[in-house]
Amino acid sequence: MPRYFFHTDGALPFRDDPGIDLADAATARSQAVALAGDLMRDLGAGFWDRPAWGLTVLDERGRVVCALRVEGTRAGD
Repeated sequence: MPRYFFHTDGALPFRDDPGIDLADAATARSQAVALAGDLMRDLGAGFWDRPAWGLTVLDERGRVVCALRVEGTRAGD
């Protein structure tokens, strides 16, 4: 099974050195969306006070499988 690495940058820097074995790139992309959602949920209201951050998924050869950029903008407080 191929291994994928989920790295974040910007306001939430994290390097996923162990990675995770997943069936394929489509599964890795689905996991990326779920992980981004989990991170936003865990930040709660603090999400709005953080600068942009990103999540990049690499395969075991170091090729980019997908990348997400996340930035919240609140208006009219």
